[in-house]
Amino acid sequence: MTPPREPAHLLEHFHFTFVGRKEVPDASTRKSWYRDDSRKTWSGRYFPAKELRNVGIHFKPSKTTFFTDVEFRRTILAGRLYMPSLSIDDSTKPLLLNLVAYEACLGDNEKLWVTSYICFMDSLIDNPEDVNELRTKGILSSTLGNDKQVAEMFNQISDYLVPHPYAYCRG
Repeated sequence: MTPPREPAHLLEHFHFTFVGRKEVPDASTRKSWYRDDSRKTWSGRYFPAKELRNVGIHFKPSKTTFFTDVEFRRTILAGRLYMPSLSIDDSTKPLLLNLVAYEACLGDNEKLWVTSYICFMDSLIDNPEDVNELRTKGILSSTLGNDKQVAEMFNQISDYLVPHPYAYCRG
């Protein structure tokens, strides 16, 4: 087994810190409805956190901080959405934007994990109430002024981003 190589530069190191080495599932291992049933298409949007809570979906921190570790588990009546915890401060927005630029420079649409995570979070966060829901469940913590600033950050940085359509598809 070949040992992992050292990062070529700082952004590659940060990318690995947030993503790890996980790959997007290939077409042969994706759930069949993703590729076979044209009536069921994914729009790239999820419902806001508050709405998900209202229908019985509970948020739980995943065991790692990798943006790749997002998983939905069904329960008898609803479900649990496991997500990595993220600490937000003044450096988060420029760091995420630089990681999006790094992914764009890779030229590999299969490695858009940070981009996909930002779009996923934007789908979950429409307003400060959604941030509050994620914060109280241990998904987000912030040293920014308030929940409104966190909501605005995700809403702004996701503009013009396109996630990988199968980033969170389980094989």
